[in-house]
Amino acid sequence: MKYLIIPDLHGKDVWLNAINIAHEAVLFLGDYFDYFDPEKEIENFFEILNYKKVHSRTILLLGNHELSYISGIDQKYSGFHSETFHLISSVLEELISKRWLKVAHAIDERTICTHAGISTAFCIQNNIPLDLNAIELAQHVNDLFLTNRKPFALGNNHYHGNSIYASPLWIRPEMLQVSRYENLFQIVGHTQHESLTIVDDAICFTDVLNFDDTLFLTISEWESLKILGK
Repeated sequence: MKYLIIPDLHGKDVWLNAINIAHEAVLFLGDYFDYFDPEKEIENFFEILNYKKVHSRTILLLGNHELSYISGIDQKYSGFHSETFHLISSVLEELISKRWLKVAHAIDERTICTHAGISTAFCIQNNIPLDLNAIELAQHVNDLFLTNRKPFALGNNHYHGNSIYASPLWIRPEMLQVSRYENLFQIVGHTQHESLTIVDDAICFTDVLNFDDTLFLTISEWESLKILGK
């Protein structure tokens, strides 16, 4: 199955152009809100939800900016819109309860997608085994979020994700490369790059829309990455 990967939108509707790229499934890497007009962000997010209702092979992942709007995490991050908090919060909580919104998704046994990436240090700290395939790892991470959201928040010593212990919603590229989960290919957004960047045949950084909002990633299997434009 060919996946179209949509990185951090922050309210942008460029995904509507991206879905014209040949694909069989669409995967959003999170960060649907903040940094934009709050009303347009909400309108855009509801368009995404309507698209998912019609196209069942649409996967929605959580980003760190969604954490500002859900219960169990008493933190507000940059760009937070207090005036839309209650509406966004109620929608996100419903999606989480329906399993429409999650932290991780495995494309196959070797390829896993999260907003920021999964480190071995995070796994050790949260009793997640280090010998899992991508499908098993995604299940463990998603189960952890459903039972305890606090490990996914920004820790006091995580310095905006600059820690190997930072969560799959927060960890920054340098720390992920130091402590990446072995033997898997990870696809992430979260930290801006000027172009799609693959490091050590192990991590693909896709958050490029502020530099080129026509550049998206499609992937069928972990060995065959293909970069597409318009």
